[in-house]
Amino acid sequence: MSLQAMADNWRRLVLPTETFPFLLFRLLDYDDNCRFFQELANLKKKQDKCQRCVDVEFSSVVFQFIDFERPCDDPDTIAKVSQIRHFLRDVCIYSPITSDLVECLHGYSQHLLHRWRGVKPSDAVSQQRVLWTQICRGFGKFKEWMWDRFGDKNSSHRWFKYGLVCHNQYTSNVNKVKAVARNKANSLSFEQMDHLLASGGSLPPPRKVCGALLLFGVTIFKLKLWIVLALFLP
Repeated sequence: MSLQAMADNWRRLVLPTETFPFLLFRLLDYDDNCRFFQELANLKKKQDKCQRCVDVEFSSVVFQFIDFERPCDDPDTIAKVSQIRHFLRDVCIYSPITSDLVECLHGYSQHLLHRWRGVKPSDAVSQQRVLWTQICRGFGKFKEWMWDRFGDKNSSHRWFKYGLVCHNQYTSNVNKVKAVARNKANSLSFEQMDHLLASGGSLPPPRKVCGALLLFGVTIFKLKLWIVLALFLP
């Protein structure tokens, strides 16, 4: 029973790391660029002998990035070896090494598509809904990160009060009444908007936002438009 458990653990944990793309990460143990280049060339020879033994998505792209016919002391070769080294190191640091994130994503997708009553969505609708939800969540995280770094946390209060006359505890009652009357005069009710639309009139121009806040809003809008066009246009 012990041998069976040991063999099963070896098959699950050790055997997959003996193939590509896991073999590429062993090159990070070599600090010398020439040794790194030689070992990478040896791995490239394995691809020449067996094309199916090398994954197309990761390892083949790394092999195509560098020219193995040049010597290891060539400046272009040294630069590309340095780029490959940094790329592999970044993947080791920032990529998940377990399937916990994948399992969490599967659970979230099942929760999103689950229905207690009614007809469940089809496969095509489920794929579209999960993809669109991930896009919206990713954009929301990016917007939150950008806003925390470059934005103003009190901007929503300033936008709400933009163009309105405000008052505080030091404002006299007469000025408060004038401020409330002025704000009501500048606002439009639903009846007034219906009347403008029915009579063909034009609405007042939108309020302007100037400064870095305007540039930030335009940048976010362009980024969101680019994501939508890249996904849904051929």
